[in-house]
Amino acid sequence: NDCAFVVRDAAVCELLAPPQSDQSPSNGASMAKLPNDNNDKATKQKHETNIPNPNQIQAVAIASFSDNNQVWCAVSRYNKTLSIYRIATSETLSASISPMTVHKTVKRVLCLAFASVPSENSSSPPLHVVISGDLIGDATAHSLSDASRSRVLLGHTASMLTGLNVANHHLLTCDRDEKIRVSSFPQTFVIEGYLLGHEAFITSMDVARHFCVCVSCSGDATVRLWNYKDYQELGRFHTTRGLATRVAISPSGHHVVVLYDQSRTVDVLTTNGGTCLELLTSFECKSQPLSVKFVSDECMLVLKGEAEYMVEVKLDKKSTLFNDSRTVLAIRQVACSRNIVMPTSILETDERTGQLKLEKEAESRGAKADVLPWMKSDRIQTAKEASKRRDKRRRKNDDF
Repeated sequence: NDCAFVVRDAAVCELLAPPQSDQSPSNGASMAKLPNDNNDKATKQKHETNIPNPNQIQAVAIASFSDNNQVWCAVSRYNKTLSIYRIATSETLSASISPMTVHKTVKRVLCLAFASVPSENSSSPPLHVVISGDLIGDATAHSLSDASRSRVLLGHTASMLTGLNVANHHLLTCDRDEKIRVSSFPQTFVIEGYLLGHEAFITSMDVARHFCVCVSCSGDATVRLWNYKDYQELGRFHTTRGLATRVAISPSGHHVVVLYDQSRTVDVLTTNGGTCLELLTSFECKSQPLSVKFVSDECMLVLKGEAEYMVEVKLDKKSTLFNDSRTVLAIRQVACSRNIVMPTSILETDERTGQLKLEKEAESRGAKADVLPWMKSDRIQTAKEASKRRDKRRRKNDDF
């Protein structure tokens, strides 16, 4: 929950949390006042147990850039800090490392991605940044070396971001309002289009490295394949195992992997050259799978619960092969030695109602869950006609 590691050549380095003096106050859950009645011990103890760990990890990202020999890592935590770590590839990996830069964010960051901004001068190197997506729907670019430099790139109106990716001069952002927004990058004020079709909150999104194709999963029990350049849906897969929480697409876009909440089964889909989504094979994990990422077209890493923690899976036509690589063995050894406890789910629920925070049925503000305001053209027409009537009355009053 609060441990982050980076592995290189079977050596493990822990990414330490920022010192307490560098941490911003936690959100309202941990800052709320305790009951004044000293006799109400039960209520006080219940409140204290509901306070999350301030160092609980919300999102991680890692990247290396061709213009330097360094690896960059970013870790966001529950206390609204974004820590950035720099690891030189020419140096021996140490046992632990402190953050080089710590940004204090306005809201909790739920997703991260590294990006490069081209320089206006062709002879100058690009500017490297890490982009965060938070609870209020803002995507913000943060400097890697200066904690005082941050810039809001775009915002989704009153809707938390659940995923973001930068690829092929595009910034893709998804939210719990059923849509994926495609913006130009780095000119993020230019909205190029939307990927519309999901009927419930989007839980995860991933982008193929070499093609303008992305995949998403949603609370509407579907996994969808998109061409984000033409804003078209290419394929759809209906899930039957429960709520899909994570998707990953191979660099070539040939395979898609789907993880489910409260299910140890992992589905592997084929895109058939980017024309559809069909089930290729499935495999079982010994513990709850939490996250997945392709490292090549035929190999993926699956993060799981204890006691395996991580497994490397290779695709061989319609079968899967489990392989304990040096990276997996190194992570497993450290996790077992420290008795790290993994979460049983990556989804947040409301403590009072038990409802997923991604759902909107219990909200009294904003549009209802069954209303898609960006698709209702009649609202725009009604507003135009009302504006014309107001202008007409105003001109008539001016004549008098």
